[in-house]
Amino acid sequence: MIKSNRSRDVISPSAISSGADGTALITLESRNSGDLQLSVESSDITAEPLSINLKDAWYESTFLITGYNVCDETDFGGQMTAANGLGDQHRYDFLYSASGVIMQGTGKALNGRYVRYVSMTTTWHLNEHTHHRDHIQDPTHVTFAYTDSVQGSFGPVSENHSIAVDRNVIPPHAHVSIGGVGARYADDRGSAIVGNHIDNFLGSGAAVVQAWLHGGVNGKQQRVKYIGG
Repeated sequence: MIKSNRSRDVISPSAISSGADGTALITLESRNSGDLQLSVESSDITAEPLSINLKDAWYESTFLITGYNVCDETDFGGQMTAANGLGDQHRYDFLYSASGVIMQGTGKALNGRYVRYVSMTTTWHLNEHTHHRDHIQDPTHVTFAYTDSVQGSFGPVSENHSIAVDRNVIPPHAHVSIGGVGARYADDRGSAIVGNHIDNFLGSGAAVVQAWLHGGVNGKQQRVKYIGG
């Protein structure tokens, strides 16, 4: 059995188990660059450890790059209203519409704080033409709370810093470098983020989305380098 002295390295038999001269072939998978030693753990085999230096750890396959954001109260124009759990009044459609906090989970308010949805015991009103959700039936049965930041699955997320990933491909909190984007940290995940797909957190509001779409990276395949965990 061949093992690495680094716990995160994975060693498995190669698809072709041996070379033409009988040399054993293995596959070494690692996200970490740097020095390592391979050794044989067998009472029947005597072998000197093999020292290897791995250079930058690029993922073998490229990644689909997309972006996501939370809503911003400045993009809404509804009347100001009180809400359960909030001390200040906020625009009605920012809180209760299908493009607001009640649907997105979090939004940035006019007072500079973030508002997050907590719970509701009401249902959605459906648009009579499209039959899609447009706003909450009874706002008095919805509760919100203020929060200091947007919360991802693995911690707070911030623009130009955080990404949502498939944790089976990129570990939580991992530091990566994305072609055309830059350095990012895996602070979040999403149900639609599966396999080699990275969703870049853009911040709040419609303007950040437009800037992202004009940046030429959205929907493209990019190379990704694993920097560290």
